[in-house]
Amino acid sequence: MPKSPSNPSPEYAKQICDRLRLGASFETAAKSLQIVHNVKVDRANTWYARGLGQHPTKRPTRLLIEFAKQVEAAEAEGEITLVGAIVKGSRGGDRIYSKTLTRRFPDGSTSTSTTEKKSAAQWSGSAWLLSRRYPERWDRVAMEDARQPGLTALAEQLKAISSGKYVDPRCALLPVGEADGVIIEGEVSRPALPAAEVVK
Repeated sequence: MPKSPSNPSPEYAKQICDRLRLGASFETAAKSLQIVHNVKVDRANTWYARGLGQHPTKRPTRLLIEFAKQVEAAEAEGEITLVGAIVKGSRGGDRIYSKTLTRRFPDGSTSTSTTEKKSAAQWSGSAWLLSRRYPERWDRVAMEDARQPGLTALAEQLKAISSGKYVDPRCALLPVGEADGVIIEGEVSRPALPAAEVVK
């Protein structure tokens, strides 16, 4: 097997950028090229980090800075492609098929009618991809969490309740069973009524 290159070739840079323009992540694009170009994903990540000036020990070179600029531009174009798909899909109206029917009558006249079927508005697939590819800008839950940090804690509490592992912090100091109607270890515990309050 030939030795792995020390810098990205122009052909490698072009092919990785072509994949990024389609909306692929950098890692996926690098994986798809590792056999053809004999460049492992770790090496591609190192080139990219050095080009951005983010590598902890190695300095950037002009070639790697140019590579990082190309990658960033291609990633932006890939995002635009996905946004364009959302806009186009939300409008719908792409022609799926067209059927033309011509009728000839006994008197020699003709009548032509055309039937077209157009696509319905469907943008959810591209929206899903955007929310996972660029969660900081497109994932609704992540954006809400950024605005309201308490939502994350609430989501974790709800998950714990549903799994039966939630302990209400208000009951942390009470013996089990002394908290009225509070969930303790996944069960609702109610204390017994005092004798005077027992309804007969």
